[in-house]
Amino acid sequence: MCTIGNHLKLCTCTSTIDLKQSNFWVLKKGMPPTDAVSAVLGSVMMPNDENISKSDDNYNIQQLTQLLNSNYCFDQDMMLQNGDTLTLNFHEKLSEDLDGPIKYSFSYTNGKWEFDKWVDAFNYSPKIGAGKIELI
Repeated sequence: MCTIGNHLKLCTCTSTIDLKQSNFWVLKKGMPPTDAVSAVLGSVMMPNDENISKSDDNYNIQQLTQLLNSNYCFDQDMMLQNGDTLTLNFHEKLSEDLDGPIKYSFSYTNGKWEFDKWVDAFNYSPKIGAGKIELI
């Protein structure tokens, strides 16, 4: 069971998630997108019920990276592998933001999570150096 505590918890035990009001995560297994890909969705429990705000973007990235790498955050074994991607989606509690959730995406490489602004849980975007850019 997931409860608010001193650590970030990524829970799979929620049966339904309101994507318009809840903090949630998506773990996408498998890269590149031509391989078989599966995704897992769950709810985010921030340590001590901390809030995420768009105005603290750089701080959020630093804190989330540290939280993800300080202990195993999932409530079950996700068998993480290089190339897995994780997107954390937050809704500001004091805001009625019409732009949608605040998203932070991470890639799993060599046993740790690294912030990756090019990754989206539902769409793949190119990584720098992963292809050829042509000017037309």
